[in-house]
Amino acid sequence: MNPPDPAARSEWIAAALRLAADRGVGAVTPEAIAPADAAGFAAAFPDREAYLNALMTHGLDEVRAAVVQITLQRKPGVERLTAALTTWLDANLARPWLRDLILQQSLSPLAADTLRKRVNGFILMLQLEFETMGWPRAGLSARLAVAAMIEVALAEFEAHQIQPAMRESLLAYLRKSG
Repeated sequence: MNPPDPAARSEWIAAALRLAADRGVGAVTPEAIAPADAAGFAAAFPDREAYLNALMTHGLDEVRAAVVQITLQRKPGVERLTAALTTWLDANLARPWLRDLILQQSLSPLAADTLRKRVNGFILMLQLEFETMGWPRAGLSARLAVAAMIEVALAEFEAHQIQPAMRESLLAYLRKSG
């Protein structure tokens, strides 16, 4: 079997993202994405779990890129922290297909590993931010902050809209904790 074509792989991910945004994650199947190239698709994604994990990874990459972009424009401090958390929540809310996918894949070992690595990476980013701001127990504070952020994101996902009181409570807690 030939190695997977990177351009085709990118096209299949883009097509799946459009389909998931329009019709939901359940509509994303290999047959819907690559009906004319089943062999190429199988070379790029050996099974459905690998394919869905690639989609989830792409969405998580988009969220992380949005946060990195907004933080690079600011000096360390409360303003940057607030911008990062707000951007993260907004980026997640703008991708309901990503939340659906994460929830659908919650029992997948591959997805769990991907999510654990991403959460740990975000904890490390916040820990470094907190250390720069002079926070005591920056590592523990970062773990708690990420847990609270995930809770706010899930509440917004369920409500299909921003939850201003939850966001403000999280930001107020972070302002007082430092």
